[in-house]
Amino acid sequence: MSKLGKRDVLFKAFEATVFGTEETERFQRLNTTYSAYVTNLEEVLKLSRAQKDQEAYNFYDQQLQPKFRAFLAGINDDLAYNKRAAATAVEKLNSAAAQSKVVLIIGIILSLILAVLICYSVVRAIKQPLAKMVDLISDIRLGNFTHRLELRRNDELGVLADGFDRMSDDLTNLVGQVQRSALQVASSAGVCQSHSHERGNSIIHHQRYPGSVQVRIR
Repeated sequence: MSKLGKRDVLFKAFEATVFGTEETERFQRLNTTYSAYVTNLEEVLKLSRAQKDQEAYNFYDQQLQPKFRAFLAGINDDLAYNKRAAATAVEKLNSAAAQSKVVLIIGIILSLILAVLICYSVVRAIKQPLAKMVDLISDIRLGNFTHRLELRRNDELGVLADGFDRMSDDLTNLVGQVQRSALQVASSAGVCQSHSHERGNSIIHHQRYPGSVQVRIR
């Protein structure tokens, strides 16, 4: 493949990387200057093969050199443009990276705050029912069976609270039964003590006045 053919391949490869209106216009200008340069170069080569050296030199000096300088200026201009575009892209990437870093830091801080709030809510949801259960146990220990939790929860703590409330109800009923039994026993003991007292008085009377018993028997 000739050098001109290689340049054509390179131009086609470069064309595939062109995006946007400005880049397209730049490529078209560069391609136009390149085509003009190639056309003049072929004319110089044609004159040289025909051994028209003076004409070839004049054409080279008057036509080919200006086209070549225009083509070279276009290449340099495109290189400068691509460098500026690359620098701008790097700045945008750095700016995007900095913004992403800030967003990431803010996200981490918000996540930590949310985690703390969730932990506080969970601890509070567990601590308050446990504190009420401790108070209930203290009341039961002091003999107060009227305290109830009534948490109205659908979790394990709710089941435990219902169990404590049922236990308090059972203890209340049990204490009531014991109190009623104690009253019955006390009442029965009072009756027995009264009968025993009367019977003792009768025995003492008989011992003091035995004749009275005989008179009554007769």
